Amino acid sequence: MGVSSVGQISNVTRGDSELPAALTRTVKRGFGSGEYLADRPAIDAVADDETVQYVLTNRERGIEIERETTTRVVPDSRYETVVVVTGRRVIALVGKVGGDRQLTLAIPEISDVTTTADRRTGELILGCADGSTWRIHTVADGLAGVADYLRSRCETCERASRMGVATRSIRGLFETTIGSAKSFERDQVAELIPSLDDSQRNRDERADTAGSEAEPASTATDSRNSETGMTGESDRPDEETAIDEILQALAKTDWRARGAQPESPFDLLAEREDELVGVVVHCPDDGRVGRQAIERCDAITGAGGTDTVMLATTGTISDTDARLAADLGVRLRNVATMRDTADPPTVEAVTEMVSKVLGTAGWEVRSAAPGPFDLLAECGGDLMGVVVHSPEDGTVRDSIEHCDGVTGAAGTDAVMLATTGTVRDDDERLADELGVRLVKSDSLAPRHVTEIADE
Repeated sequence: MGVSSVGQISNVTRGDSELPAALTRTVKRGFGSGEYLADRPAIDAVADDETVQYVLTNRERGIEIERETTTRVVPDSRYETVVVVTGRRVIALVGKVGGDRQLTLAIPEISDVTTTADRRTGELILGCADGSTWRIHTVADGLAGVADYLRSRCETCERASRMGVATRSIRGLFETTIGSAKSFERDQVAELIPSLDDSQRNRDERADTAGSEAEPASTATDSRNSETGMTGESDRPDEETAIDEILQALAKTDWRARGAQPESPFDLLAEREDELVGVVVHCPDDGRVGRQAIERCDAITGAGGTDTVMLATTGTISDTDARLAADLGVRLRNVATMRDTADPPTVEAVTEMVSKVLGTAGWEVRSAAPGPFDLLAECGGDLMGVVVHSPEDGTVRDSIEHCDGVTGAAGTDAVMLATTGTVRDDDERLADELGVRLVKSDSLAPRHVTEIADE
């Protein structure tokens, strides 16, 4: 506790039976006169999921924020400045007659923590990622403990940020790959244009009249048409042929496809144990998908008990179409690419891909078998365990719970689960609740591992 005429520092983490008055009251008690704040106790500014660590006050000097110029906020004569340090934020409340002033700084935004002090007074100096500097005046006694706590929290947030970047990198890589038998269920397939060679081969197979082999110059012409969205009508399958191609493609996957009822807004239904997808087959005369078709699919989502809708189109998918479909949650797929499927990704392929991506992100990766992890990844003193899961190992939920149970094993700070199985919304929520970093890998094709790593 500091000198009251200058201010105070209260360490709330000591477990004292009573919280400091500067946190819970607006009016001072006892010999000292005056008020802390005008509007409400400082604790009202603390969220329910935050834990108060320290409370700092000063009588007159307030708080200074330096950018290109210095802004100083000082309390009016009858009030004080109350600064609350939680596990997430630094909350500064400056008492004002017309209403208290509140300034908030998230701990991940703090880049540097220093202090200055003489015999009685001190200053907490917080450098920020945006180039600004906060200067908080208070007493010297106890200031070092506040600074040490903030430095520790900043380091923890930085570690979490690095792991989060690695997780997002892997997720992004999984979500932009193709070639898996399960790739049709990924939203990002909307951006994938059919391979010209495969499209030409499919058209040749469907031709029921004799014709000469396509010359290389014809393929080049097809390429130009595809890029401009002007593919000729004779090159596109009709709706019946498109449905047949979709059924053939789904037959190679773990989805069970069937025709929809006549009154249904869908042409097909694709089902597996935990999901029902309504499939709309779209064969535009002009070769363009268009906003109307995507918005119609959005409007019928949920019909007939479906979880989502897929628009399977013979038209050319533009970037605008892909973005709109992603925004609305409509799965957009080109019919011609659905027949180009491969076997589901193997655990070995997923393991190799995770290793390559983490290595690119600056992590040192090594095998952890035998043990609870498949890989261990280390960066800047942080150690992350990686578990690779396949459906043969049980449900995704089982693996998430397993990862929660082994968090901390082998000295790990966090656990990542990379799964080749189907991830449901409940699985994602459970992973978030337990702090397990979840990466879905059902769009991974082994042949893309090397290609992507070389890019």
